[in-house]
Amino acid sequence: LQEYHLWSVYFLTKRIEYLKTPIEERKQRSKEECEQNAQGGILTAVKFAFRHRQLRFLIIACCCFYLASLGTATYSTVMAKSALMTEEEITLALFLYPVGNALFTLISGFVSDKFGRNITIIAMSCSALACYLLFILSGMFKWTPYLTGFAIGGFMGSYWGAGDTIGGIMFSESSPTNLRSSVTVINTLLNGVMGGLATVISMILLPVIPEKMFGYMYLGLTVPGLVGAIVIMWLFVGETRGLDLKKVTGTEWDKPKKN
Repeated sequence: LQEYHLWSVYFLTKRIEYLKTPIEERKQRSKEECEQNAQGGILTAVKFAFRHRQLRFLIIACCCFYLASLGTATYSTVMAKSALMTEEEITLALFLYPVGNALFTLISGFVSDKFGRNITIIAMSCSALACYLLFILSGMFKWTPYLTGFAIGGFMGSYWGAGDTIGGIMFSESSPTNLRSSVTVINTLLNGVMGGLATVISMILLPVIPEKMFGYMYLGLTVPGLVGAIVIMWLFVGETRGLDLKKVTGTEWDKPKKN
């Protein structure tokens, strides 16, 4: 009964406040709410993103970044078919896979909080590039399987650490409140489209490339994507850490128009 009484008082208080509000102000609030609701949706978000510098270059960076996603799904094939590792060696390699993954995931979170989103993406993309190169070299040249496993684990932790930051955090922090959810969907679409494109490219190349060369082929698909993402993030994308998300409009990074 007491809880019901409190809710009744709360409702009446809010209703009285509303009735005291001038009619013109009520109409203005209603109009603003309708405009904000009308601005949502994926098509509106895509149009908005391409009109504004920050989101536009984030999309381009993601296109490059997700071209390298094949490396996250093909490491078993590389170890078995290209590096010709035995089942025992692959098992030994996979012992240190979670160690490398966890370590670089932890590093990604620390760097993001300490130095910002942009630095995190650049640093972890560089780390992913180095780890994948080490994985290929360690496997192909018969170095210790422990290093091979740790390297591919480091690649996975670095890659998805950067991916979560660019797709989950920076897209969101670069968007106005009413479009934030719709804009983050763009990242999911890009992941699927570019990952699919990379798969199609690999399917075209696989029949004409010897199995022993698969590792180098995947390296060739991984390097350009990561390098492209690093360059774009370094040159064209602004930092978002510390922004007041309630005040972000998406235009903060646009260049002033020339008169």
